[in-house]
Amino acid sequence: MDANTGRNAVMTQHATRNTPPYRGRIAPSPTGYLHVGHARTFWTAQQRTRAQNGKLSLRNEDLDRDRCKPEFVQAMYDDLRWFGFEWSEGPDCSGPFAPYSQSERMEHYRATLNKLFELGVVYPCTCSRKTSKPPLLHRTLPMMKRSIPAPAVRRVTRGE
Repeated sequence: MDANTGRNAVMTQHATRNTPPYRGRIAPSPTGYLHVGHARTFWTAQQRTRAQNGKLSLRNEDLDRDRCKPEFVQAMYDDLRWFGFEWSEGPDCSGPFAPYSQSERMEHYRATLNKLFELGVVYPCTCSRKTSKPPLLHRTLPMMKRSIPAPAVRRVTRGE
């Protein structure tokens, strides 16, 4: 059995299980022009998606309002197509998980955050990036039976 036959057998076996289809994603941020590092990362995502007979989606990470520019969005499309990337879902072609520009998903994010607040699994963190420790070591959820650091509780109580 050659390598391709073995790989095809594994892919067929994978496809017969009740698993969702593979979805690859490329998610550039239009805060500047793409570079060769993007091309390498996106090529890997595209190859993995093709190997799994999946769908590749393009997500526009346009949440940095100060740095994202319309000309960078257009350049992103032009450059990705020039590199030979093909996606089946994205801001320019829609798909079942639209919208694909993150700035258009803010209502979804707000609704999800509200649900998390209702469940009581969100608490404010008033630490700066400079003083905070890695997230998993510093911030903990109530279900982990650890308390919120006392200084943070005092700051929240004072409305800071």
